Amino acid sequence: MDEVIATDKKLRIATIGTTPLHYLIADANGNAATIEFLNGKMIAHKGNDLSQPVLTNSVYDESVKSYKNTSSSGGSSFAYGNNSLERFGEACSMVQQFKAGKTTKPVIDYSFDILSEVAQGNSTKWSIVYDISNKAIHFKTNRFKEVKSLNFSAFDFTCTATAKVWDMNQAAIGNINTKFENFSADINKQIVETAANESSSEVSISEKSREALWQFAAGIKCK
Repeated sequence: MDEVIATDKKLRIATIGTTPLHYLIADANGNAATIEFLNGKMIAHKGNDLSQPVLTNSVYDESVKSYKNTSSSGGSSFAYGNNSLERFGEACSMVQQFKAGKTTKPVIDYSFDILSEVAQGNSTKWSIVYDISNKAIHFKTNRFKEVKSLNFSAFDFTCTATAKVWDMNQAAIGNINTKFENFSADINKQIVETAANESSSEVSISEKSREALWQFAAGIKCK
Protein backbone atom coordinates (compact mmCIF):
# COMPACT_ATOMS: atom_id res chain seq x y z
CA MET A 1 0.00 0.00 0.00
CA ASP A 2 2.76 2.44 0.91
CA GLU A 3 4.38 1.69 -2.47
CA VAL A 4 1.27 2.94 -4.25
CA ILE A 5 1.18 6.13 -2.19
CA ALA A 6 4.87 6.70 -2.90
CA THR A 7 4.15 6.89 -6.65
CA ASP A 8 2.95 10.43 -5.90
CA LYS A 9 6.55 11.46 -6.59
CA LYS A 10 6.39 9.99 -10.10
CA LEU A 11 2.93 10.54 -11.57
CA ARG A 12 -0.32 12.46 -11.48
CA ILE A 13 -3.83 11.47 -12.57
CA ALA A 14 -5.06 13.91 -15.24
CA THR A 15 -7.81 16.28 -14.11
CA ILE A 16 -8.38 18.20 -17.35
CA GLY A 17 -10.70 16.60 -19.87
CA THR A 18 -11.31 13.57 -17.65
CA THR A 19 -13.79 12.50 -15.00
CA PRO A 20 -12.56 13.32 -11.45
CA LEU A 21 -11.45 10.09 -9.78
CA HIS A 22 -10.33 8.97 -6.35
CA TYR A 23 -9.29 5.57 -5.09
CA LEU A 24 -9.66 3.11 -2.22
CA ILE A 25 -6.69 0.72 -2.07
CA ALA A 26 -5.86 -2.20 0.23
CA ASP A 27 -3.23 -4.90 0.66
CA ALA A 28 -3.25 -8.54 1.75
CA ASN A 29 -2.36 -7.55 5.33
CA GLY A 30 -5.62 -5.67 5.78
CA ASN A 31 -4.16 -2.17 5.42
CA ALA A 32 -6.29 0.30 3.47
CA ALA A 33 -6.05 3.87 2.25
CA THR A 34 -7.94 6.43 0.18
CA ILE A 35 -6.11 8.47 -2.46
CA GLU A 36 -7.50 11.73 -3.82
CA PHE A 37 -6.10 14.50 -5.99
CA LEU A 38 -7.37 17.82 -4.67
CA ASN A 39 -6.16 21.25 -5.79
CA GLY A 40 -3.12 19.70 -7.47
CA LYS A 41 -2.05 17.70 -4.41
CA MET A 42 -2.38 14.03 -3.56
CA ILE A 43 -4.28 13.51 -0.31
CA ALA A 44 -4.06 10.06 1.33
CA HIS A 45 -5.92 8.76 4.37
CA LYS A 46 -4.60 5.65 6.08
CA GLY A 47 -4.15 4.21 9.56
CA ASN A 48 -5.76 6.42 12.21
CA ASP A 49 -6.70 8.94 9.50
CA LEU A 50 -8.94 6.34 7.83
CA SER A 51 -11.84 6.16 10.28
CA GLN A 52 -14.10 4.46 7.72
CA PRO A 53 -12.69 2.10 5.03
CA VAL A 54 -15.37 3.24 2.57
CA LEU A 55 -15.40 5.46 -0.50
CA THR A 56 -18.21 6.65 -2.77
CA ASN A 57 -18.25 9.63 -5.15
CA SER A 58 -17.77 12.48 -2.68
CA VAL A 59 -14.53 13.75 -1.16
CA TYR A 60 -13.54 11.48 1.72
CA ASP A 61 -13.37 14.13 4.47
CA GLU A 62 -16.78 15.50 3.44
CA SER A 63 -18.26 11.99 3.49
CA VAL A 64 -16.91 11.16 6.96
CA LYS A 65 -18.13 14.49 8.35
CA SER A 66 -21.66 13.89 7.04
CA TYR A 67 -21.70 10.33 8.38
CA LYS A 68 -20.56 11.47 11.85
CA ASN A 69 -23.12 14.28 11.96
CA THR A 70 -25.96 11.94 11.06
CA SER A 71 -24.81 9.22 13.46
CA SER A 72 -24.42 11.64 16.38
CA SER A 73 -27.90 13.04 15.82
CA GLY A 74 -29.43 9.58 16.02
CA GLY A 75 -30.40 9.50 12.36
CA SER A 76 -30.55 6.25 10.46
CA SER A 77 -31.84 7.14 7.00
CA PHE A 78 -28.83 9.25 5.95
CA ALA A 79 -31.15 11.64 4.12
CA TYR A 80 -28.42 14.10 3.15
CA GLY A 81 -30.04 15.06 -0.13
CA ASN A 82 -26.83 13.81 -1.73
CA ASN A 83 -26.90 10.29 -3.13
CA SER A 84 -23.16 9.79 -2.76
CA LEU A 85 -23.13 10.79 0.91
CA GLU A 86 -26.20 8.64 1.56
CA ARG A 87 -24.53 5.60 0.02
CA PHE A 88 -21.37 6.30 2.02
CA GLY A 89 -23.40 6.30 5.23
CA GLU A 90 -25.22 3.08 4.39
CA ALA A 91 -21.97 1.30 3.57
CA CYS A 92 -20.31 2.53 6.77
CA SER A 93 -23.22 1.29 8.87
CA MET A 94 -23.10 -2.16 7.28
CA VAL A 95 -19.33 -2.40 7.75
CA GLN A 96 -19.73 -1.51 11.41
CA GLN A 97 -22.44 -4.17 11.80
CA PHE A 98 -20.08 -6.78 10.36
CA LYS A 99 -17.26 -5.73 12.67
CA ALA A 100 -19.65 -5.96 15.64
CA GLY A 101 -20.55 -9.53 14.71
CA LYS A 102 -24.17 -8.68 13.93
CA THR A 103 -24.29 -10.94 10.88
CA THR A 104 -23.59 -14.63 10.39
CA LYS A 105 -23.15 -14.35 6.64
CA PRO A 106 -19.78 -15.24 5.09
CA VAL A 107 -17.72 -12.13 4.37
CA ILE A 108 -17.97 -12.49 0.56
CA ASP A 109 -21.78 -12.79 0.66
CA TYR A 110 -22.07 -9.88 3.06
CA SER A 111 -19.79 -7.78 0.86
CA PHE A 112 -22.20 -8.29 -2.02
CA ASP A 113 -25.04 -7.29 0.31
CA ILE A 114 -23.27 -3.97 0.96
CA LEU A 115 -22.77 -3.39 -2.76
CA SER A 116 -26.42 -4.20 -3.45
CA GLU A 117 -27.55 -1.77 -0.75
CA VAL A 118 -25.63 1.13 -2.31
CA ALA A 119 -26.23 0.20 -5.98
CA GLN A 120 -27.84 2.83 -8.21
CA GLY A 121 -30.27 0.77 -10.23
CA ASN A 122 -29.35 0.26 -13.87
CA SER A 123 -26.54 2.79 -13.52
CA THR A 124 -24.56 0.21 -11.52
CA LYS A 125 -23.20 -2.08 -14.23
CA TRP A 126 -21.21 -4.49 -12.06
CA SER A 127 -20.35 -5.40 -8.47
CA ILE A 128 -16.89 -6.72 -7.63
CA VAL A 129 -15.57 -8.18 -4.36
CA TYR A 130 -11.78 -8.48 -4.07
CA ASP A 131 -10.66 -11.20 -1.66
CA ILE A 132 -7.13 -9.85 -1.37
CA SER A 133 -5.88 -12.25 1.31
CA ASN A 134 -6.83 -15.26 -0.83
CA LYS A 135 -5.98 -13.52 -4.10
CA ALA A 136 -9.39 -14.07 -5.65
CA ILE A 137 -11.99 -11.89 -7.36
CA HIS A 138 -15.76 -12.42 -7.24
CA PHE A 139 -18.12 -10.41 -9.44
CA LYS A 140 -21.52 -10.15 -11.07
CA THR A 141 -23.04 -7.74 -13.58
CA ASN A 142 -26.36 -6.00 -13.91
CA ARG A 143 -27.29 -8.24 -16.86
CA PHE A 144 -25.88 -11.51 -15.51
CA LYS A 145 -26.36 -11.68 -11.75
CA GLU A 146 -24.80 -15.11 -11.10
CA VAL A 147 -21.55 -14.70 -9.15
CA LYS A 148 -18.37 -15.56 -11.07
CA SER A 149 -14.93 -16.05 -9.50
CA LEU A 150 -11.32 -16.17 -10.62
CA ASN A 151 -7.98 -16.78 -8.88
CA PHE A 152 -4.74 -14.86 -9.41
CA SER A 153 -2.80 -18.14 -9.21
CA ALA A 154 -4.37 -19.29 -12.49
CA PHE A 155 -2.63 -16.57 -14.51
CA ASP A 156 0.93 -15.83 -15.59
CA PHE A 157 1.83 -12.21 -14.81
CA THR A 158 5.33 -12.21 -16.31
CA CYS A 159 6.07 -9.70 -19.06
CA THR A 160 6.59 -12.45 -21.63
CA ALA A 161 3.18 -14.04 -21.00
CA THR A 162 0.29 -13.56 -23.41
CA ALA A 163 -2.41 -11.22 -22.07
CA LYS A 164 -5.77 -12.86 -21.39
CA VAL A 165 -9.31 -11.51 -21.68
CA TRP A 166 -12.90 -12.47 -20.89
CA ASP A 167 -16.01 -10.36 -21.41
CA MET A 168 -17.54 -10.14 -17.93
CA ASN A 169 -20.99 -9.37 -19.37
CA GLN A 170 -22.02 -12.89 -20.35
CA ALA A 171 -23.67 -15.92 -18.80
CA ALA A 172 -21.51 -18.06 -16.48
CA ILE A 173 -21.41 -19.13 -12.86
CA GLY A 174 -18.69 -20.18 -10.44
CA ASN A 175 -15.00 -20.30 -11.31
CA ILE A 176 -14.09 -18.95 -14.77
CA ASN A 177 -10.30 -19.39 -14.71
CA THR A 178 -10.34 -21.60 -17.81
CA LYS A 179 -12.70 -19.40 -19.82
CA PHE A 180 -10.15 -16.69 -20.56
CA GLU A 181 -8.75 -16.43 -24.10
CA ASN A 182 -5.80 -14.65 -25.64
CA PHE A 183 -6.27 -10.90 -25.84
CA SER A 184 -6.79 -9.34 -29.28
CA ALA A 185 -7.71 -5.89 -30.55
CA ASP A 186 -10.84 -7.34 -32.20
CA ILE A 187 -12.15 -8.71 -28.90
CA ASN A 188 -11.39 -5.44 -27.14
CA LYS A 189 -13.11 -3.45 -29.89
CA GLN A 190 -16.25 -5.55 -29.54
CA ILE A 191 -16.34 -5.04 -25.75
CA VAL A 192 -15.80 -1.27 -26.03
CA GLU A 193 -18.43 -0.88 -28.77
CA THR A 194 -20.99 -2.85 -26.74
CA ALA A 195 -20.30 -0.79 -23.61
CA ALA A 196 -20.53 2.50 -25.54
CA ASN A 197 -23.81 1.52 -27.20
CA GLU A 198 -25.38 0.38 -23.94
CA SER A 199 -24.37 3.65 -22.25
CA SER A 200 -25.47 5.92 -25.10
CA SER A 201 -28.61 7.06 -23.26
CA GLU A 202 -26.44 8.55 -20.47
CA VAL A 203 -23.16 9.47 -22.16
CA SER A 204 -22.20 10.18 -25.75
CA ILE A 205 -18.89 8.70 -26.93
CA SER A 206 -17.64 9.73 -30.36
CA GLU A 207 -16.32 7.24 -32.89
CA LYS A 208 -12.86 8.76 -32.48
CA SER A 209 -12.99 8.26 -28.70
CA ARG A 210 -14.27 4.70 -29.08
CA GLU A 211 -11.38 3.84 -31.37
CA ALA A 212 -8.88 5.38 -28.95
CA LEU A 213 -10.37 3.32 -26.11
CA TRP A 214 -10.18 -0.06 -27.80
CA GLN A 215 -6.73 0.61 -29.26
CA PHE A 216 -5.27 1.83 -25.96
CA ALA A 217 -4.77 -1.61 -24.37
CA ALA A 218 -2.67 -2.86 -27.29
CA GLY A 219 -0.17 -0.06 -26.67
CA ILE A 220 0.52 -0.95 -23.02
CA LYS A 221 4.03 -2.33 -22.56
CA CYS A 222 5.30 -4.47 -19.68
CA LYS A 223 8.77 -3.66 -18.34
